[in-house]
Amino acid sequence: MSTDSSALSAPLDAINLAGAALVAEGERLGAAASGLRDEGLQRLRGAFQEWASVLIYFNEKEGEIASKLRVDDNRRSSEKDAVIETILAFLGDEVASLMDRLQDVLAVLDEEIGSGGVIERTRQHLEGRLLALRVAQEDHRDHMEAIVLPLLRSRLGERRQLELVRGVLVDTLSDDPYWVLSWVAKRLDPRDWQAVLGLDPEFAKASSPTGQ
Repeated sequence: MSTDSSALSAPLDAINLAGAALVAEGERLGAAASGLRDEGLQRLRGAFQEWASVLIYFNEKEGEIASKLRVDDNRRSSEKDAVIETILAFLGDEVASLMDRLQDVLAVLDEEIGSGGVIERTRQHLEGRLLALRVAQEDHRDHMEAIVLPLLRSRLGERRQLELVRGVLVDTLSDDPYWVLSWVAKRLDPRDWQAVLGLDPEFAKASSPTGQ
C-alpha cells in the first residue's frame, strides 16, 4: 500500500502507516471473500488468521499508547481527566466490539471448512461478517488518528514518541520480536518503509521486501 507522502512529520506517524497497512489488508481479504471458491477457503482462513494476529496485537499496543494521555503534571485538571477517561472508555468499547466481529468471521470460516464446501449463502455470510469487521476496524483507526495520536504528538517529544513506536513495532515478549515489523514492511510502499527504517536502526532487523 502507498500513502500520499513518504516523509514522517513525527515518529508517531509510523503508527498511522502500520494502521493503514492493516486497513488495506482487511480490504484485500474482503475482496478475496467475494470471489471465494472451495479451494481457496483454507488459504483465506490462513491469511485471515495472520491478519487477525497482527490486528489483535496492534489494538492491544494502541490501548497502551492511548493510556499515555493520562498526564501526570501541572496541566492536569478534573475536567481534562474526565474527558480523557471518556475517550479511553470509548476506545475500549470500540476494541471490544471489533474483537467480537473478528470472532464472528472466524466462526464462519471454521464452520464452512468443516462443511467441506462453499455455497453462495456462505459467501454472502462471510462477506457480511468481514464488512462489519472492517467497518469497526476503520472507525477505530479514524478515532486513533483523529484524536489520540494528535494529542500525543502535541504532548510528547520525538524521543518519547519513538519509544512508543518501538513498543508497538517490536514485540519484546516474542521469540521473534520483529514479526509485526516484518508483516508491516511487506505491505508498505518502499518509500514509506524507508521512512520507518530511518526512525531506528533496529528496525532494519525485520524481514523486509526484496530490493528494499
